[in-house]
Amino acid sequence: MEKRTFLAVLLSLLILIIYPYIIVRFFPQYVSSPQKEVLEEVKEEETALAPLTSETSLLSPFSRSALPFSVSEKEKVFENDNFRIVFSNYGGAIKEIELKKYRLNNQPLLLVKARERDQYVFADKDVIYKQAVSSDSTVTYTADLDGQFQISKEYFISPEGYFINLNLSIRNLTSYPQQFNPLLSISSPVSQDRFSRRFSEICLANDTIQRRNISRLKKEYIKKGDFSWVGINKKYFCLILKHLAEDKTEKDVGRIKAGFASEREDDNLLLSAEIEPFIIPAEQEISQEFILYAGPKATEELTKADKDFVRIINYGFFSGISRLILITLKFFYKIGHNYGLAIILLAILINLFLQPLTLKSFRSMKDMQRIQPHINRLREEHKENPHKLNEEIRNLFRKHNVNPLAGCLPILLQIPIFIALYQGLMRSLELRGAHFIFWIKDLSQPDALRLPFSLPLIGDKINVLPILMAIAMGWQQRLSSPRKEFPTEAEKHQQKMALIMPAIFALIFYSMPSGLVLYWLVNTLIAIFYQRRIR
Repeated sequence: MEKRTFLAVLLSLLILIIYPYIIVRFFPQYVSSPQKEVLEEVKEEETALAPLTSETSLLSPFSRSALPFSVSEKEKVFENDNFRIVFSNYGGAIKEIELKKYRLNNQPLLLVKARERDQYVFADKDVIYKQAVSSDSTVTYTADLDGQFQISKEYFISPEGYFINLNLSIRNLTSYPQQFNPLLSISSPVSQDRFSRRFSEICLANDTIQRRNISRLKKEYIKKGDFSWVGINKKYFCLILKHLAEDKTEKDVGRIKAGFASEREDDNLLLSAEIEPFIIPAEQEISQEFILYAGPKATEELTKADKDFVRIINYGFFSGISRLILITLKFFYKIGHNYGLAIILLAILINLFLQPLTLKSFRSMKDMQRIQPHINRLREEHKENPHKLNEEIRNLFRKHNVNPLAGCLPILLQIPIFIALYQGLMRSLELRGAHFIFWIKDLSQPDALRLPFSLPLIGDKINVLPILMAIAMGWQQRLSSPRKEFPTEAEKHQQKMALIMPAIFALIFYSMPSGLVLYWLVNTLIAIFYQRRIR
């Protein structure tokens, strides 16, 4: 194999190897720890956020002592085409949210599954509510607090989207003003799978989005700021909370607190948002509205709730390229109604754009093979004088109009596309469970062909596409390597590396999404076609 080509392949291999470490560095996996993490900037504010104690203090209805829970829990199940929601009279809150159109390991997909009362969504854990009324799209709870307050929670569940509107009304029944200090919580179970946990994070949105991976929520994370919305972002689904004022204008969320309900890795991730306190005049009522999005990370669904919610979707450093690739994939999907076919057409389209550079690189490789005997002769003549050797080789390149780096350019251009496609396949809801052919039933996961027997180290399943890709790469290496009856020692070494490299790539790609391996396999086959064309 020609040396420059070998260096280009080695460079791409190094990038593929280094890339997972970059992911681990910036999106580290979960590491359980019982320690608390609290930002220094918040420590100074603890006193300011404590309840008032003077004679003129204004009371908050949710700062009162806990009520005895002598009343048993009563659940209300609400269902429509998208949701199965379990409400509870404990706190007039949401206990479970099931997405009926999606499954997880052949089980119902529960985006909210609270284990304790303080994990309920929109919970007032010390207040028992009674269900007032319900309809096809609304559920209402009310509560009276010692003749001081009357609270009403009216939930409107969208019949067409994945969002819930909460209208929270508080009436002051006394003859003096009182303070209301809302604290709202959302929670969601987190997968025990370390690979999936890598994509789980909390998001705090204002002009930019602050993202914090769950591995950095060692126990508790507190952050003060003015956020237009906050959310729990998972691989394919998300929970987003937004506050609206009585006149429907946006109101910022203040201090937030996030962490796990306990030290157990499989426990719920909690996110509490503190709203700016407000005063309820005597014998007056104040209403506040909140939007909860609980659904898939699909642009059209997020937009139904709020156009700004689309910002929660993130494809990493090459996000722009990922979005363009996914738009192209969706276009091809409309033609063939198969995302595997769409990936094949995408690979062909990209290679058509890169065809001039690809053909130029292959011709450059052929030119390098043609002048390789001259390079070997110069190395023998000037082996004691490296400076002279480099000068003579440069003159040789100019004489034969050969650019030794031309063969690397198409490979380097493919690397951002490769990484962007990887991010798109790993995070795109459309490709979740996308079937291709026969044994390839999910292009976002490795293809696994079940065997009638078990093999050492592999087990009873084998990923076929990485093996086919390695075979194709070996064929490509054979075409690009010059055949000589009496090769030199360096050429023998390069030939051995040409056999080893496909095996290394097979190991690297073995656990990658089958859609990504399919793209690289098609890309390799196209390269073989070009090489045979110019031979």
